[in-house]
Amino acid sequence: MYAIHRNIFEQMKYLKITRNSIKHSSVKNKNYVIYGSPTGIGFNIAKKLALNGAKITFISKDVYSFFNVFYAAEKINTIAKKNICQGVTCNVSSESEIKDALKEAEDEYGNIHGVVVGTEDFYPKNTFKNYEKEINDFSNIKVDKHYLFGKTCLKKMNDQTMKGHMIIISPPLEIINKEDYWKSHYFYTLSKINKTLMTKSLGIKFKNIAVNSLWPSHINSLISQKYSEEINYDKLGEAALILFEKNPEYCHGNHFLDKDLITS
Repeated sequence: MYAIHRNIFEQMKYLKITRNSIKHSSVKNKNYVIYGSPTGIGFNIAKKLALNGAKITFISKDVYSFFNVFYAAEKINTIAKKNICQGVTCNVSSESEIKDALKEAEDEYGNIHGVVVGTEDFYPKNTFKNYEKEINDFSNIKVDKHYLFGKTCLKKMNDQTMKGHMIIISPPLEIINKEDYWKSHYFYTLSKINKTLMTKSLGIKFKNIAVNSLWPSHINSLISQKYSEEINYDKLGEAALILFEKNPEYCHGNHFLDKDLITS
């Protein structure tokens, strides 16, 4: 009996070691699309994917910022030491342009296995200081156009008749009652909570494609570091990798905090 218990203990110790040290091999050579800002959240998720052998396409409308999709792709390729990332521009108010952008991703790297939506950086500006353009941006681009992009991606992946994942960067609904920092940021909060509802809406159509939301558990510290270069999204990137590895049939319509995935 002692020998059996010792054997089990040794196996558990081995599993613990390998779980902490093993790479995310199941994303290797798979194709992932990241839509939104190629900085911060989007860049960190792309970096985690690239270091584990995945291929990535950044999609965004913005080409005028210094850190645009082309610059981000170049940096990812430098980190990975090979060309596994590209940038594609797209007007997300046009379904035909979205389809063209997804075709570019498919033509370059094959079938699309996963999509990340809503990687724009945190913008917790006080509601009473929002300009009209910012209000329109939150209520239009970050809601309507994200939904159009997400819906088009799901159709594309379903046409490939394969399993896949969509991760939407948005908070669990219950966070509204647990935290106070939302109160001064109405329009930003509105755009994010709409994406949380979008997780449920987009997830009912295709059962072979899991749609889940993911949110950083340390958002208070992120908000306090809004204008600092020291913002760390490592946990969110790691959690995204874990989520991409789950079986879509059994991980569907959930609202995760990054820490819950990492410690589960």
